[in-house]
Amino acid sequence: MFIEQSVSAFCTGSRSLQQHLFFLLHSRCKTLRQLSQIHAHIITNGFAQKSFILVKLLSLYTAFKNFPRPSHECRGANPSATLWNQIIRGWSIGGNPRKSVELFNGMGHSLALPDGHTYTFVINGCAKGGLFGEGKQVHGKVLKSGFCSNVYVGTSLVDFYVKSSGDDGVGKAKLVFDEMGERNVVTWNSLLLGCFQCGDVDGARRVFEEMPGRNVVSWTTMIAGCAQNGRCKEALTLFSEMQLENIEFDQVTLVAVLSACAELGDLNLGKWIHSYVVESFTYRKQQSLFR
Repeated sequence: MFIEQSVSAFCTGSRSLQQHLFFLLHSRCKTLRQLSQIHAHIITNGFAQKSFILVKLLSLYTAFKNFPRPSHECRGANPSATLWNQIIRGWSIGGNPRKSVELFNGMGHSLALPDGHTYTFVINGCAKGGLFGEGKQVHGKVLKSGFCSNVYVGTSLVDFYVKSSGDDGVGKAKLVFDEMGERNVVTWNSLLLGCFQCGDVDGARRVFEEMPGRNVVSWTTMIAGCAQNGRCKEALTLFSEMQLENIEFDQVTLVAVLSACAELGDLNLGKWIHSYVVESFTYRKQQSLFR
């Protein structure tokens, strides 16, 4: 009702209405129903080919996990690279990664050129969908286009190869990792996980020790990896070190530690974790009552 009332105050098809609809998209759109109402006004008033509106519209549909609906509006829009990126991103995370690859290939026939975001989104889609042949082809295009130095593209490639089958994929991930001039914590975490996936616990330990910055994911991956590979004492030692470094652990960490406790029969630590979980749950429940 608020959206209908606010839109009715503007002249149909006016620039001020266009600006107001963009404001609603940017600041007032909290539900899928509201987004659908705003989208209807965008179409009715002839703003469906405005690139800056479409980019925001697509990003919101993607956030609501209802992406395919607005994609039809883009067919005649001569999309910019930014708009292509939103379309590709939406499909890559929206349940049909193969469509993101098709769109990426279609982008090659348009006036827009792929950028770092484009490659990152389509590679992530290939990793999610298990599209290993397509991902390798995209990697080839990354090499030709000179985006190898982009930290986000490189990180996506490391993650993609880690999720490829067998030790060969992890080997290729290590090659990409070694060639990267800049890495972030996500890059390191992806390689760490890859080492554990191929059973290289010592290799994972070396990666962990070399990491310039470790977050809760790094520590949890290391603890869980050691526990799953029969090195439970090492897992518990890592948990102690994690606490000494004041890294706040989460539920996933505790599950990994409990697994190690069960294997070793460490009843005292198991009881401590149980009491911590109970106290933490009680605290959160009390906090929610006062919100």
